[in-house]
Amino acid sequence: MGSAALICGLVLSQVLPNQLQAQADPNPKNKTLVETIKQLESNIALLENEIASAREDIERHAKSKGMHVSDDLQIEVQLQQAAAGLTELTGEGIVITLDDNSAGAQTAKLNDPANYRPNDYIIHDKNLLYVVNELKQAKAQGISINGQRIASSSDIRCVGTVIMINSTRVAPPFEISAIGNANKLKKAVEEGREYLYLKQNKFPVKIDIMEKVVLPAYTGSFNPKYMTSDQQGDKQ
Repeated sequence: MGSAALICGLVLSQVLPNQLQAQADPNPKNKTLVETIKQLESNIALLENEIASAREDIERHAKSKGMHVSDDLQIEVQLQQAAAGLTELTGEGIVITLDDNSAGAQTAKLNDPANYRPNDYIIHDKNLLYVVNELKQAKAQGISINGQRIASSSDIRCVGTVIMINSTRVAPPFEISAIGNANKLKKAVEEGREYLYLKQNKFPVKIDIMEKVVLPAYTGSFNPKYMTSDQQGDKQ
């Protein structure tokens, strides 16, 4: 099931860049492409549900055999599952909201249309990656973006004009939820390079401290990929 989800995700990532053009184009081939995209997304959702159901079955089976496993081992298993993002996580933390700089884009387009670059005013995958990495360095216990749990195999990337997380399309505003020491997480983000970059470029950014943050369980497949990003690289 995990392999099937991965295959669907890869196929989806190849066809999505043409989505917007296809929606506006009366060409029958492009209409077929849009229908294919919708079908693939539906298939991925079904596969993710199957994965979640299978994991629940495994967990129930493990609990039924719990009488043969030491309490210490059960606790260790639960901790490892939480660390891997396989279970829902609740605790204090922060919610960071990022949005495109729509006001800046409109002003730039009116005042200097010849040099107007739309990409300068939208949130990119890099922005999300940098913030996530700063939260990880601040020892966040768990992170999610727009309801997508971030696990070791999570993939955050732009596909054309669309940002994909765990093979799922997400759109602004982006809510990055993190569980951990709320004050420590907030300070780490505010002192990080990305937060300052976004504020200086007038992107709407806010950080809310929350007594209770709920992160959903990760429902995607696990691959030998690891989410990394080099902040020394150039901005968009």
